[in-house]
Amino acid sequence: MKKVLVCGAGGFIGTHLVTSLKQQGYYVIGADLKYPSFSKTDADEFHIVDLRNQDHVAGVVTEGLWCIYQLAADMGGAGFISTGDNDADIMHNSATINLNILNEMVKKKVFKVFYTSSACVYPEYNQLDPDNPLCSEESAYPAEPDSEYGWEKLFSERLYLSYARNYHFTVRIARLHNVFGPLGSWCDGREKAPAALCRKVIESTGQVEVWGPGNQTRSFMYIEECIEGIHKIVNGETQGPINLGSERMISINDLVTLIAKIAGKAVTIKNIAGPQGVMGRNSHNNYIKGVLGWAPADTLEYGLEKTYAWIKSQKKIFSKTGKVYDLKVNKNIVAPLTECDCSPNTVYYFHYYYDLHQGVDLLNCMEDKHWDHLRTDPTAKFVYENCNETFTYKLAHNIKQAIVEKDIHPAKFYIIVMDEVHRKFLTDRLIELAVYGVNIGVFNDLLAKTQVHDNQNTEHKFSMLSRNYRPWRLHLYAELAQQDLLKDFRYSFYNIFPYGEVRHFDKSTMVNDLTALNFKIDSAVDAWLDRVPYTLDVNDNVLNKWGDVTYDAILNADFHILVETHYDVSYYVDTSKGNLRDLAPSSITEKTNKPIACGKPFIAFSTAHFLEDFRSLGFKTFSPYINELYDLEENNHKRLSMIVAEIKRIAELSKDQYDELVFNCRLIAAKNREILLSKKDNKSYNASFEFLRSHFEPQSNIQIL
Repeated sequence: MKKVLVCGAGGFIGTHLVTSLKQQGYYVIGADLKYPSFSKTDADEFHIVDLRNQDHVAGVVTEGLWCIYQLAADMGGAGFISTGDNDADIMHNSATINLNILNEMVKKKVFKVFYTSSACVYPEYNQLDPDNPLCSEESAYPAEPDSEYGWEKLFSERLYLSYARNYHFTVRIARLHNVFGPLGSWCDGREKAPAALCRKVIESTGQVEVWGPGNQTRSFMYIEECIEGIHKIVNGETQGPINLGSERMISINDLVTLIAKIAGKAVTIKNIAGPQGVMGRNSHNNYIKGVLGWAPADTLEYGLEKTYAWIKSQKKIFSKTGKVYDLKVNKNIVAPLTECDCSPNTVYYFHYYYDLHQGVDLLNCMEDKHWDHLRTDPTAKFVYENCNETFTYKLAHNIKQAIVEKDIHPAKFYIIVMDEVHRKFLTDRLIELAVYGVNIGVFNDLLAKTQVHDNQNTEHKFSMLSRNYRPWRLHLYAELAQQDLLKDFRYSFYNIFPYGEVRHFDKSTMVNDLTALNFKIDSAVDAWLDRVPYTLDVNDNVLNKWGDVTYDAILNADFHILVETHYDVSYYVDTSKGNLRDLAPSSITEKTNKPIACGKPFIAFSTAHFLEDFRSLGFKTFSPYINELYDLEENNHKRLSMIVAEIKRIAELSKDQYDELVFNCRLIAAKNREILLSKKDNKSYNASFEFLRSHFEPQSNIQIL
């Protein structure tokens, strides 16, 4: 069995080529920076490597290879290669890859290579007339490609031919002309015209924008013809470059019209400024017909039908609003529920706050046809995400109700919650469902922004940060202001509520909220309230960007006053129906992760039993050095008073006592940081990531929050 290496096997053409080579009986080794985006690879071996790295190339170019198929390059459509913004990377990355591969071929005595060049090598001066471009093989010289991408391709053609001549091996080169089809980029900025225009027609409500005047012409070759042509060129006898493309030329505006006809949609075209490349380009196929007795067939309509249907099928996440809120998902694969056609691999996505508004009426969130589809299609799934509010026992009950009344198998439901505590809480109550906690995965952000040093100097005793307005948070700040404790703080207080329309709370509102909490406002608090709308720190600096001082503030203080998402559980659940501990857990979110990552001890302004839940995850708290009895107090006013009293006790310690306290608490905090970072490899984190990667990709660009 002949062994071949496909470089760029994770790309569009590479994915199809690997499959074809396997069908022909080759042993196929794939190499790329990534796996295929839209399907599993058919390669016998697939190596994730950086081909710009000579050592990586040495690991995949081995003796005994019959041929190397070199498709790897830094490339894309006009929006990527024609703007000029990516020229240096394109030339450096692609040239480095080719040099590395050729050097290893010489060392390992590999005697055959196929290199994919591009029609972009042809001179711009021969492609000014959209009706009469000249792109025959010999017309590449005198050289004047219209992009650096084209120059690099032309250089690499000469590079491969020089190595073949000096080191006596066989090279085959194809100049590809606009290959398109399923499994190619369609929404990541690197897509070419057919995929981009299919997407625009799918998303269009009447008008499609086209870059340039629209009369610029191209030819387009369907992927099946491309793969057949590659095999014929590799097995042929021609050493020099050969055009591989269709001879059917079509203007970009006419291409839109053709796609709209396939879609059965009436659209108008709006031509706008944008990258457009040359005015005309078309494959000239006299040479390939002469040397191979073959040329690509005209399969444009057939290929567009296949490509359009495939891209439309990638719209697979449907939510009530057509949005996915907390997960970072490419918007192009999300659509409103009204557009759902109940096709295979559909994901029904609902967000607790935005789509169901705190879990109200889950059973009526979809039409009967959607429930029927979820029930009968083994590939359909229901994703219920809550990274915003407390996921209560009531919501767990509603999920169970939906399973029973709609007769949906539990395996169809995936619950994504805001943290590990909620995951454990629901896992105990929904044992038949997959429940994932995602906020444990803030590691990249934490590691990038928290450089912890053993002897780091600090400027403040305490840090405290509150971004969203809540009356109970205001109450804590007011108590500290009243006792003149804020002088020891680096703090921020944002008097806005950033959901729906951003609401700004003025002084009169805050006075009313404090009065409702039976707080008596004195002159010190009154003066502080005058400053709150500007979101000040202790030095009167205005902090008007969310998160702009978060890590800096925590790192520059000895202790952090952790203002968590929730304080009063009764605000979210009906406490008359049971014990608080059975109705809702505490919230341990990214707010808690931040002081841990900074290696700082903290006092938690949160729900009762917060520290108890925190310890259940394996972390340590700061007793006996800090009085943590407040964690057991379920009366909110009493708990707040105990927290303020402990802050005051710490603030008034003598210097020696204070330094000893800081030293002891930092030892615990350092251990907690180690525990947090170790969780990157725990089963729940990995399960969360694998679920999101497998069900929201391809083209999702998901980040664990």
